[in-house]
Amino acid sequence: MAEASDILVIEGIEAGYFPDVPILSGVGATLGQGEMVTIVGPNGAGKSTLVRVVIGLLHRGRGQFASAARTSPGRSHTRSSHEA
Repeated sequence: MAEASDILVIEGIEAGYFPDVPILSGVGATLGQGEMVTIVGPNGAGKSTLVRVVIGLLHRGRGQFASAARTSPGRSHTRSSHEA
């Protein structure tokens, strides 16, 4: 469950580049304010695919994510949700 201090919440993401060929299946993660995360794995594991889904370059089949974005320095965060 997302908390006010979470800046990115990913739940149940499924995505791929071709129909019926999932690269990601059921991916979830939470990134809190001030945390650093590294995505590691072998070639072809879906690291770049996950980033492309989160930044909107690749459509996901299922799942949802919520992000908090700072619109400009010194302003408060705005939370936006995205669901497939």
